[in-house]
Amino acid sequence: MPPSSVYNALKQKHCVVLGFSAEIELAKSTVARVRACLSGKRRNLPYFFGATYAGEGKRRIGVSAMLGRVSGKKFNLNVSWFEVPVGPPSVFGKAADLFNCIEESFGEREVHIRAIFSYDKTKVESVFSPVQISIQPTIFDAIVGFTGIKKDPQGKLLYQMEVTLGDKRLVHTVNFAQVVKLSQELPAALVDTAHKISSLALKSGPT
Repeated sequence: MPPSSVYNALKQKHCVVLGFSAEIELAKSTVARVRACLSGKRRNLPYFFGATYAGEGKRRIGVSAMLGRVSGKKFNLNVSWFEVPVGPPSVFGKAADLFNCIEESFGEREVHIRAIFSYDKTKVESVFSPVQISIQPTIFDAIVGFTGIKKDPQGKLLYQMEVTLGDKRLVHTVNFAQVVKLSQELPAALVDTAHKISSLALKSGPT
């Protein structure tokens, strides 16, 4: 079986974790359909769903989705994609069933996205270097990580990036908000936007 589009999208962009969270209102009938998708595996919230996407050899991408109640008709949806060695637990429902049940209620809405990129430092360079500490005495020899933010002219946060400068790996954790709708193309679209932000902290060249 050839690698899935989800696996290729994350691998090509060096993304090891991709996820989003959103608040959504669901009618009782919709929640009942979601619960029915679990086939009696779990009756009480939160509900868990998962799936795996083919990769290369034993490597594959898993998706984990959790639906929990905030209050009344308000629910919180958390979805993450990441590399896994095995499929989801047997008590999980199928992620596709959850998305089908809530797709209409979800519509198009702003979600909070988090993506983690891990780069091989022999193949990419950061625009930043560790900050050496010269003041004595000090509890640090150097600062190898930091968090930066970017705002628009009105002061609204556009994105946040955590940079970690390891010996062998360069890690960027990107957080931002985007209006999306549930679809099969969603992971590729999210990782593409996140990688454009991550690339701002890389020196020009292949990534």
